Amino acid sequence: MARLERVLRGRSSANSNPSLETLVRLAQALGVEVAALLSEPSKPRQREDRISMILRTANPATKRRVLRVVEALVREDHAEERPLARKRR
Repeated sequence: MARLERVLRGRSSANSNPSLETLVRLAQALGVEVAALLSEPSKPRQREDRISMILRTANPATKRRVLRVVEALVREDHAEERPLARKRR
């Protein structure tokens, strides 16, 4: 940003900060609000997994049934892992 200010104003100082006028002009050129130039970059949106996409349109009863199935599968996985962990010791 400071370099852009130096180029636009013909300044050689590396310590100059852009003026409000420069920020407004830059925002207009980019088609964004000045606040967008000054704000922290947003975190990239995480990709929604397939099950979330499917459940978004499911009714509440279906969502509860799916949750019970998932819980049962996870419990089963943990039960299968426990004997293996004991054998390794």
